[in-house]
Amino acid sequence: MLQHAARALASRSRGALRGAIALVPPGGRRARANSGAATPGVDRSKWLVRVGLELHAQVKADQKLFSHAKAQYGAEPNTQVNPFDAALPGTLPALNRQCAVAAARTGLALGGEVQHTSCFDRKHYYYADLPHGFQITQHQQPLVLGGALEFEVAPASSDPYRCKVNLEQIQLEVDTGKSTHATPDSAYTLVDLNRAGSALMEIVTQPDMGTGAEAAAFVKELQLLLRHIGTSDGNMEEGSLRVDVNVSVTQRRSSSVQGGRCEVKNLNSLRNVARAVEAEAARHISLLERGESVERETRGFDVETGRTFRLRSKETALDYRFLPEPDLPALLFTDSEIQELRASLQETPNAKVGQGKDWASVRRCRHASVHNRAAAGHAPHGHVPDFQAGHNNSSIQPGPRKLL
Repeated sequence: MLQHAARALASRSRGALRGAIALVPPGGRRARANSGAATPGVDRSKWLVRVGLELHAQVKADQKLFSHAKAQYGAEPNTQVNPFDAALPGTLPALNRQCAVAAARTGLALGGEVQHTSCFDRKHYYYADLPHGFQITQHQQPLVLGGALEFEVAPASSDPYRCKVNLEQIQLEVDTGKSTHATPDSAYTLVDLNRAGSALMEIVTQPDMGTGAEAAAFVKELQLLLRHIGTSDGNMEEGSLRVDVNVSVTQRRSSSVQGGRCEVKNLNSLRNVARAVEAEAARHISLLERGESVERETRGFDVETGRTFRLRSKETALDYRFLPEPDLPALLFTDSEIQELRASLQETPNAKVGQGKDWASVRRCRHASVHNRAAAGHAPHGHVPDFQAGHNNSSIQPGPRKLL
């Protein structure tokens, strides 16, 4: 029944069905207009490059965020679809507490502040792999605010150095399904809803980075931390960690000469993160040096040519019509629950950096820290409070919905 529902849902966009095929415009075939690549001879010393990241990490959990469907990679298409995931009429979301706790632990590991009250919102847009026609996210009141991550950058042409990037927020949201184009020239797209409804942590940084090497090093360190605390496997090749980079350029001696911020979407490897940042920064500088403007837009990255290409303009961005999610109460964490989560965290890879240790010491002490905590009477490696495992308690309670 669910597979038929998923097929019928996909058919809304183009009508007729061919088995599990939804006839929708193939989104991957876009003109490579306004391409950008690393331009030889560009002098970056006169320009200040600012890079911020938006990372989507899939929560490591047995079930999806608002349904009991499994969230396992590699299953047969449309075999892990719950009625709610398929947006069948009358179905309602039921929060998976394990996912909320994992996001809170991630925020605490990054030095963020878990909010006692956070709320869910609907972000409206339509595509065949988004069954509801909206995404459930946390736009107004995210789960975690602030935080930072320190890491080592080792450029090929200079000595290693430490870098610190501040975080804006971490919010919980649901993932979309997966659209696959049958062939490059086909007129239809295959829609797989297995991933639809899986829990994502959207981690948003401030624009504290300036090079592709710094951006890639940040992603690598975050990947290590997520695996270390067990909240996400961070496998970029499987799509459980996806990166969007935001790049803008300003002239160092004249802040009046600056370009618009451009976002490069869906980068799936550390190498491509670094390449996309450098290509987009060089494109901005080249345009500004010719006296042209840099339009605010969303772009993609062609891994074969090393160039970015235009997807859509941000000047005419969609109105997502954010609204409070009426079917979900506020997400509540008490002080005692937050303290219990903090105590459950094993020592993170960066924990000793603030104590003046060099990076070699941090790397050597990463695994030894588990035994040190056990000897000191702290929670053992991997231990989390009982409420993460879904026991009947008050870790996440229904609460009054705060109208925004």
